[in-house]
Amino acid sequence: MKEYFQMFARAFDFKGRSTIREFWLAMLFNLVADVFFALIALPFIGDLNIYLIAYESLTALYGFLVFVPMLSLATRRLRDTGRSGWNVLLALFFPIGFVILIVYLCQPSGFGVKAWVANPDGEGKTFEQLKKEIEEQNAQTYGDPNDITDVDYKIDKSEQKEQKQPEKLEQQKDTNDTGNLEHQKMLEQKKMEYKKKRIAELESLKQEGKISDEEYSEMVSKILNEK
Repeated sequence: MKEYFQMFARAFDFKGRSTIREFWLAMLFNLVADVFFALIALPFIGDLNIYLIAYESLTALYGFLVFVPMLSLATRRLRDTGRSGWNVLLALFFPIGFVILIVYLCQPSGFGVKAWVANPDGEGKTFEQLKKEIEEQNAQTYGDPNDITDVDYKIDKSEQKEQKQPEKLEQQKDTNDTGNLEHQKMLEQKKMEYKKKRIAELESLKQEGKISDEEYSEMVSKILNEK
């Protein structure tokens, strides 16, 4: 029942895919609906013409309602087999084209999950073609699994990287230590320049007679002892 309602829910989806189960269960429910319409028209069985008119009217109305959902479902089923959805037009070439279309619709999915992820459209490519493309993509990404040299090379590179990692950390540590020492030297140099400037100012004050020799000596001593 779910497959039948899904047919209407995806009525305008012509780009996805539908499994063989989804398609033929929907067909089964359409057949059940046809039988149901025949039963509804039974009260008019006394007059064959009226019975046929009632039955054909109901089936025509139902056919009008399900035409687009069925068309999209058949298109998705064809795409699921790896064929173009345009093959649905084979139904126009009755009876040979119609028979070929039925054969296509009865075939299983043309590709698996991996192929479906790699190629959502799935048109014009068989399972083997898609499988080969995926293997080539994996070989480019991860290397050839049959190439032992390639694997050994990657392992060697990985080991070398692990061996060099401590050396890099040590070098980085040495670089940081060197940077800290240089920074400290710059600070000490600036402090010394500042002290010299202050001492020079005190010396000018002493020469002007604004401070005594004792005061000058005491202040200079304090400046030099500052950290």
